[in-house]
Amino acid sequence: MFCISNIFKMLALLLSSQMVNYKYLYGILYFSNSVQDQIERFENAYNS
Repeated sequence: MFCISNIFKMLALLLSSQMVNYKYLYGILYFSNSVQDQIERFENAYNS
């Protein structure tokens, strides 16, 4: 199962290192959202 907390750890690491590239950060957030959408769709299809 995909672990969301790993993404938050990565974000915290990026922010704490102050090497924040906002396009990269946005890419991570967009990717994590799309992964969550895929998981929800899969679970909905599996449950129905």
